[in-house]
Amino acid sequence: GRLETASCIAALNAAKAAESEMLLDFAVPVVNAMLHAPHRGVRDTLWECLVLSAVKEDIAVAHLFYWALKCVLTSPQATQETKKDAEAKLSEVTRTMAAQAQVATALSRIKAANDAVQHGHSLPALPADAACRATPLVDLLDRLHTIGEDIVKVKDKQARQQDLSRRIQKQINDRMVDAVPVPVLMLTPNAPDAPDPHTGSALLRLPAAEARVLSSKERAPYLVLIEMERCSRSLSSAGVQL
Repeated sequence: GRLETASCIAALNAAKAAESEMLLDFAVPVVNAMLHAPHRGVRDTLWECLVLSAVKEDIAVAHLFYWALKCVLTSPQATQETKKDAEAKLSEVTRTMAAQAQVATALSRIKAANDAVQHGHSLPALPADAACRATPLVDLLDRLHTIGEDIVKVKDKQARQQDLSRRIQKQINDRMVDAVPVPVLMLTPNAPDAPDPHTGSALLRLPAAEARVLSSKERAPYLVLIEMERCSRSLSSAGVQL
């Protein structure tokens, strides 16, 4: 019920504060139980009273459930029935996250406009919004995934490096022109305290010069650094581990 869900959310927040990597061990087993529990009533209860409630209450936890469900869709071990169930739940999670992201972005823009008026500055220009399927972070990582699939087709390593830098600048940096709500689970050791995941607003950038292609075909095709300029505190930069 509601009380149990609130207790779980509190426990998750405590775990996130103590050791954020613990959250990564939480989403997958819950999703597995939700999809594979023998009794339908147990599966429905996990979905409605825990997963969906958690998604609505904490955008950072919502991202973990989003990616856990998405992995089911590409798993060779998952049956078609399981994939269909996961796809339906992923669609609802995606809609919920998108609505939360839109509200957070709107509030961030209102705050920026109010601050400009109070200090006698001109109102900030509103950029043209690119279509975002879930949240800005999911959109960014989806574009990175597409870039990775494309650059592995380039055989020459130097040409692949140039293509990676060009794509990162054009397909990511040039499109991330506005501060967006970003759930932060893990910051680099020398970074300031993490912002509230519900209200944290940041500019995301991927320094093209820091992007590296990897030689081994057994590993990810590239390595990138994501920089986050936090707009809640005088635009201080912090590296983010994702």
